[in-house]
Amino acid sequence: MYGKRRGEYITYFPFSFPQLHLILTQSGFRNVQLHDVDEPKPKRPLERLLGWPGEVYCRRKAAAADTAEERDYWTQAGSKQSLYGRWLVVTAQR
Repeated sequence: MYGKRRGEYITYFPFSFPQLHLILTQSGFRNVQLHDVDEPKPKRPLERLLGWPGEVYCRRKAAAADTAEERDYWTQAGSKQSLYGRWLVVTAQR
């Protein structure tokens, strides 16, 4: 995928938040945070219908989490940005 200007390259990885979290934590990063991006979420009504089971699942897993770290993960995984967002902006500490 190329950017708006000629020769500008945009790195594009089709990952979900759980995949990114797993890759980063196994690579030695900690404190993985998902940041909200200003975009319409969900963009289409069908997306809300398809994403609703994921929201419910993540909410239940967060409620049943044993540690604060696990609860934070499930809260981020069930966020609107994670489920419906087009762009995932993630930061982590090494």
